[in-house]
Amino acid sequence: NTMSLPYVGRGGIIGLAAESTYGTAVARTNWLPLLPGSFISKTMNRQPRESLYTGARAPQGFFLEGSTVRGTLNFEATYENFGLVLKHVLGALNTSGTGPYDHAYSLGAVAPLSLTGELIRGSAPNSEIYEGLQVSRATISGRAGRIVQLRVDVVGETSQTPASAGTPSIGSGHSPIHGTQAGTISFDSDTFEPIDFELTISNNLVYPRRVMGSDVSKQAAARFSNVTLKVTREYDSETQYTEFVTGATSQLLWSFTGSGNNVMRLTLHGAYATGESPRRLANDGPLTQQITYVSDNDGSGTYNGCTIRMSNDNASGVAN
Repeated sequence: NTMSLPYVGRGGIIGLAAESTYGTAVARTNWLPLLPGSFISKTMNRQPRESLYTGARAPQGFFLEGSTVRGTLNFEATYENFGLVLKHVLGALNTSGTGPYDHAYSLGAVAPLSLTGELIRGSAPNSEIYEGLQVSRATISGRAGRIVQLRVDVVGETSQTPASAGTPSIGSGHSPIHGTQAGTISFDSDTFEPIDFELTISNNLVYPRRVMGSDVSKQAAARFSNVTLKVTREYDSETQYTEFVTGATSQLLWSFTGSGNNVMRLTLHGAYATGESPRRLANDGPLTQQITYVSDNDGSGTYNGCTIRMSNDNASGVAN
């Protein structure tokens, strides 16, 4: 007997669009290619009934306690294509300029924002549409010689029955942000070149929000956001150790410069170092330090905590 071949993950992509009403699906407009390890899954939490009146050793019957939607989406980060995602990661968007355009994504209200996502799992003919997706956490990471990656953790309301997959339409640009395009980090009148980094933005969503009358979560609420930047650098100075001990507070500035008008600028407002002291055990090669910076509200107004500014040729800050 012959067996049919399994579907493969080549061709994995997700289509996204901002919802007008939480949990009400809209047509997908922003299509983004996925990296391995990406998934969204729906969990149906079914529980056995507890009636004692049964003649068997096993419980009889079950009920649905509730369902949840969770997932992780992995991307190669680009200068032109992730505006919609960044707005839902950080909450606020302000666009200025007339070419290049400057799109500033800053900490704002993420709880009112939600996305519809259509996940195409490679060669499978059907896709699954997820409603009410909200970003619980995002991580931007990279190292010397590698393309910067973006990981987005999402939660959602529910999903539709798998149906024929839509037709992806890839946006223009897709210029990858590369480690070789990184400038120096500036903090407290000091500059240094990192070896690797991991920027984490946690929205600390309250999910699932359970109320009677429904087996799905209401729109997730948000606690304080936490933003941390973990970097590794070569150990050639006591400056960073001194800043760590004294609790120095400063704006942390860092930029990546691509071709044309493509620039990504990161600002941690009121940043300070935390955690273990920035030292490493001795070895016979270059010594390194790992430092974790935390963003703070420095009272500067709209752009407090964290800002990611993308300069490109897109007139819209949520373009694909």
